[in-house]
Parts: sequence; C-alpha cells; structure tokens
Amino acid sequence: MRQEVARLGLAEQVHFRGIRPNPDVFHQAIDVFVMASEKETYSMVTLEAMAVGVPV
Repeated sequence: MRQEVARLGLAEQVHFRGIRPNPDVFHQAIDVFVMASEKETYSMVTLEAMAVGVPV
C-alpha cells in the first residue's frame, strides 16, 4: 500500500500511523478511516471510528 501511495504521488495526503495513545486526537484529525487488513476486517479501531462518525 505504501508503494502504491508513493507511485500515485499521494505521500502528502495519505499517512500511515502506528499505535496512538489517544485515539480521540486521531479521529478528529482524519477524514476517512480505512482498515486495510486481510485478516482483521472488523476490529475495535473500526468500531471506534464508526462510533465517532468518521466514514469507514
């Protein structure tokens, strides 16, 4: 996914973040949430994003 973002020239618009201690700050800063995982399709972070109204 990182390679595709780079190939499309979207590095300034797409950011990959690791674990964050305060998810509220994260949710306020994003426009959309994507869970790009083949093994974990319905996770707690997906539910949290939905709960605060972020498009998933």
